Amino acid sequence: MTLVAGTTLAAMQAGSFAMKYVVAIEGYPYLLTDAAPAAAVAAWTGTDWTQALPGLLVELDRNQTIDPWNPLQGGGTCTLRVQPDPTDRLGIDMAKRNAGAETVLSSTLTRSATSDVVKRADDFPAATAEAYVGTECFEYSAKTSTSFSISKRGKYSPFAAGGTGAPRFAEWHRVGTNGDGVMLEPVISQYPRSWKGKWVGVWVHKTDGTNLNSKADAQLVFAGVIDEPRDDAETGYTCILCTSVLDMFKNGTRRWGDTSKRAPRSACTTSCRAPAARRRRTISCAWRAAPRARIRSTPATTGSPTSATSSTRGSARRSRPRV
Repeated sequence: MTLVAGTTLAAMQAGSFAMKYVVAIEGYPYLLTDAAPAAAVAAWTGTDWTQALPGLLVELDRNQTIDPWNPLQGGGTCTLRVQPDPTDRLGIDMAKRNAGAETVLSSTLTRSATSDVVKRADDFPAATAEAYVGTECFEYSAKTSTSFSISKRGKYSPFAAGGTGAPRFAEWHRVGTNGDGVMLEPVISQYPRSWKGKWVGVWVHKTDGTNLNSKADAQLVFAGVIDEPRDDAETGYTCILCTSVLDMFKNGTRRWGDTSKRAPRSACTTSCRAPAARRRRTISCAWRAAPRARIRSTPATTGSPTSATSSTRGSARRSRPRV
């Protein structure tokens, strides 16, 4: 297919143009678009994506303000609605929770690691194939009964790793114990299971009615993470609610939903086998203990707070000169 010449930004500045959306989701092998799938794939030639799903509807609620006393402002929300095609590919993929092979990490997988030690890999497809850990997809070129030889980390990344020029962005997956001594082991699965927290990018492409301009010439209009995937019971659409990356900075929210106010987690930040209720209890107990620690560190004072205040005020009155 022939690509449309010129950048989307220049067309926006000119004041009038025909456009189409293309959405990329971290760790998902399909692009989402309201154009012809073949046109979207052609525009994204040179990336990891070679497939696209039609039926996309984008609802952008962008808002930006300037406050000199609060420099970190939100960026609004984005709702993606995808009309199911005859195979309902996206709806089925987002509903899978226990399908396919599964194992757990035996040791921490760093962002640069190319070897993945697991408990059991016999049930996974023969190489070359893909597997998923947390929000990340990786490609392995070989496997043994307890390991994967990884050829691509962070496959299907909407945004590249900063500073290195790398086309992909890998995550850090830690193995360790929580405050109760429960081992937390990130799950590795044959199909994607973790959707909340995946990076999402929305691009606007120029179109001549058939073809699109290239990804390099397209304009990124939204960047954020998935906040909630769900089905619309009235329309049958698959809906993806996304939060702007600006809101993540404003609220101090980490990728995996933790905040800077809570006690840091001592183990994995991705899917794990530890009961969710136990993880929540550990974090909330640590947070409730913090105010007590601050109270104990306060120097003791004699007398009640009321009498101390009264004494101070009385001293202040006596020290005033009489007129």
